[in-house]
Order: sequence, then C-alpha cells, then structure tokens
Amino acid sequence: MCPSKYSSEWYHLYYIRNREKILKDAKEYRRQNLEIIQKREREKYQKNKEKIKQRRKNRIKIIRLKVLSHYSGGQPKCACCGETHIEFLTIDHIEGGGTKHRDRLGKFGIYFYLWLINNNFPDGFRVLCSNCNSSKGRYGYCPHEV
Repeated sequence: MCPSKYSSEWYHLYYIRNREKILKDAKEYRRQNLEIIQKREREKYQKNKEKIKQRRKNRIKIIRLKVLSHYSGGQPKCACCGETHIEFLTIDHIEGGGTKHRDRLGKFGIYFYLWLINNNFPDGFRVLCSNCNSSKGRYGYCPHEV
C-alpha cells in the first residue's frame, strides 16, 4: 500500500527520491532571497535572544563535559593534581605544541572540542587544570610533579 499523500512517510519518500533537486532549489531560493532570510533570522534572534544564548551555553557545557570525561576516563579531573572543578579543567597536548596545532587547524575554544569529538578523540591529549597546564607550558614541568 502506498502512503497517503501529505503524510510524513510520503514526504520522507519524496525527499529520498528528489533529494538533489530539493537541495538545489533550496540553495537557489536562499541565494535569491538572502536579504529577506537574514532579516527574518535577525528578527527571530532578537525575539528569542535569551533563550538562544542559554541553549548555546548548555550545548557548550555538554560538549566540554563529553570531551573532559573521555580524556579523564570517566569523572573529569586533572591528570596531575586531581582537580575536579569543571570550570578549571582544560585539554592539554601531551607532547606540547598546542597553540601551533590549534593555529594549523584554525580551531579554538569550543570548536577545538568539537574537532576532538568529530575526529573520534585522537590520542595525545589529556585533561589538566589551568594551573598545571600553564606551568607545563611556561616551565616545562608542574610543581605537583617535583
């Protein structure tokens, strides 16, 4: 039996069969109506600014927690001193060269964390607190190790 027209199943099948045309048409529509679309998006943002900002903050927290948990092997904590306050924790390049690596990738802040997730959590990273990470970067060692 064929799904009835206008049912969600019908739309899904239609999309599968006509995906390229739909995407091409959408791209062309956006190109032709860019100013109108941007104005509508700005208005929508202004109307829902606080809700959107809160959603972004929550998403960033979830992403950071996922990365920190992975590289800590469970509960996020500093690999050097054991600090557990999430606000103080950061990702460290074990072999150093983190700034050069992020510059080469063009990924900073939350975008670097997303890069780690999208690249299946590559090796060579660990969780350190800001103090331990800063000390390792400046002096090559952490006072907790001495």
